Amino acid sequence: MTFDSRPYRPADLEPLTAFVIECWRRTPTPSELMCPGDFVWGVLQNASYKPEEGIRIWEQGGAVVGFVLQKRAKFDLYMAPWLSPEERSELLRAMVTHAETHALGLDPTARVSTSAARSNLETIQTLQALGYAQSPFMMYFLERPLDKDIPPPRLPEGFVVRHLEPHEMGERVDIHLEVWHPSRFSMQSYLNIRSAPLYRPDLDLVTVSPEGRFASYCIIWYDPVNRIGEFEPVGTRPTFEGRGLGRAVLTEGFRRLKALGAKTACVACEPDTLEFYQSAGFTEVNQWLDFSKTL
Repeated sequence: MTFDSRPYRPADLEPLTAFVIECWRRTPTPSELMCPGDFVWGVLQNASYKPEEGIRIWEQGGAVVGFVLQKRAKFDLYMAPWLSPEERSELLRAMVTHAETHALGLDPTARVSTSAARSNLETIQTLQALGYAQSPFMMYFLERPLDKDIPPPRLPEGFVVRHLEPHEMGERVDIHLEVWHPSRFSMQSYLNIRSAPLYRPDLDLVTVSPEGRFASYCIIWYDPVNRIGEFEPVGTRPTFEGRGLGRAVLTEGFRRLKALGAKTACVACEPDTLEFYQSAGFTEVNQWLDFSKTL
């Protein structure tokens, strides 16, 4: 079992996205894996993030078999599901060792953290053997089938839901910064997103008030190979909450995904938004647990 590793290069974004899609295609438990859209969003949402420093790629015979996506002491692990159990164990340990070394170089007192799906006992047991303990933070992975008819979204009088136009990019950045304050999202972040693999302008949706303000929004990352669309991010301006506008932008997204041939919509959420997504028809299929370790 021989693995070679190297740092990320700008030309790797598209092939790594294709690698994530292929992992989804070939695994029996895709809810244990980062979605393709999550990967793209994680790399590009902060324009000051340097993936050449934060991403390490592992290859076997010249083919990608895994990578680490790291932001200071927090890191995500991604491994090809077609590797043997012995290969996965060796690769996982090599990836964790790299992430710990990288974190120590940034902060000698670092407490590193990563996550694993509750159903992924193999990874959890390896992390625990390496000294990681489960911490309270967790996320839910939810799915919604798109096989039935989806009625149009219900909107308050005068509101519309649509994809945004290029001249509205400034307002689109503003709503994200307001919903997710404090955030490092910027116009450059958004321009990077709009040129990314899987990004589709027709799946970059907003609800608009009668006065022309963006009230809620979402981006949907459609994977046509696996016929699944991920919602990331989703948000509603605080002044417009409680009026069904978050659900409206989801519903329009469901309709557009279905028209493209998607079978399923998915989203990852924290406990405080679980009820909201369940009210839109999502159901829990897995949980992502957080594991941390003081170095």
